[in-house]
Amino acid sequence: EMTTDTKQGSDTVFLRFDRPRNAKKAKLVIRAKNSLWLDHTVDKACARFGSKYEDWYQDFGALGSKRMNQWVLGQGLPLSVSVLKNGKWRFVDYFPIVGPVAQKDLVMAIDLPETQNGTLDLKLECGALFWEIDYVGIDYSEPQSVQINSAALASATDQNGNDIRAALSCDDDNYYTMPQTGDQAVLAFTAPASRLDCTRSFILHSKGYYRMLKDYSGQPDLAFLRQFSRPGRLGLYSRELLREECQKIARQ
Repeated sequence: EMTTDTKQGSDTVFLRFDRPRNAKKAKLVIRAKNSLWLDHTVDKACARFGSKYEDWYQDFGALGSKRMNQWVLGQGLPLSVSVLKNGKWRFVDYFPIVGPVAQKDLVMAIDLPETQNGTLDLKLECGALFWEIDYVGIDYSEPQSVQINSAALASATDQNGNDIRAALSCDDDNYYTMPQTGDQAVLAFTAPASRLDCTRSFILHSKGYYRMLKDYSGQPDLAFLRQFSRPGRLGLYSRELLREECQKIARQ
């Protein structure tokens, strides 16, 4: 069972699943991506920095991961998950931003609350129009034993054939940078031998970050930008932009 609740600055989906009597844990499975509208909203907001955008970007990056994550979560960019416990919604965790290019399969482990009924109630919430969700499911199955093998990086080359293994082989401060559109990293791994009694799955484990390369001009609109210190303001701005676009279309 699913219902939705569209607040002014956020989108919420309420989910109810049947629940086995003895289930203590569950795995929430979703297939989703961020919307292109989120990119549009962030771009419109960042444009108000004008020529000071790069200075702000450097300052924002210096906040540290904890403060950055607090702001991002407060603005509804990730997809938050809550569970209903004793009549109150309890925050569980969130799915991080995955970008708008392709749908991603995402899984979250959930400890189930004690209950007398046979249902599980969950809530998904994000900033207005920030996510596109294609599928949601729940898995109550017991964890299965798996054999984990780390596949060695056999080769890594960039778009010009240069060897970039040194930059990608270890989790360190040596990064392979891709500053231009079309830059590539072509990777080959030594796969473990297949077995008749097992099914193989390959998971790419990577770490990195990206920068928004923008070239805005003009003076910063400080009064407008200060609004985004308040949680949820980006979602409200998304709704405002949508109304403006709808009004433009109506006038045509």
